[in-house]
Amino acid sequence: MNWQRTLIGAGLALLFAAMLVWTTLSQTSAECTVCVTHEGRRECSTAHAATRDEAVQQAQSSVCGLLSNGVTSVMACSRRAPDSINCTP
Repeated sequence: MNWQRTLIGAGLALLFAAMLVWTTLSQTSAECTVCVTHEGRRECSTAHAATRDEAVQQAQSSVCGLLSNGVTSVMACSRRAPDSINCTP
């Protein structure tokens, strides 16, 4: 009886892991690399997301976090047009 519970538990765990991997991979259909120059420094970052716009926004947010020293600087950086955007669908 214990081996049946163990087998069922292992099967459910495998099913959960498979569903988690599938949903994660299906939501990242766009990959974008964004480069930004802010306060004399240039950085690039890559992000994966469900859409191109979301990937660009996430990559720029990441870059601005690296380039900025405070809230005001982050806001100014995030309003800048990126130097380059390279996306793959």
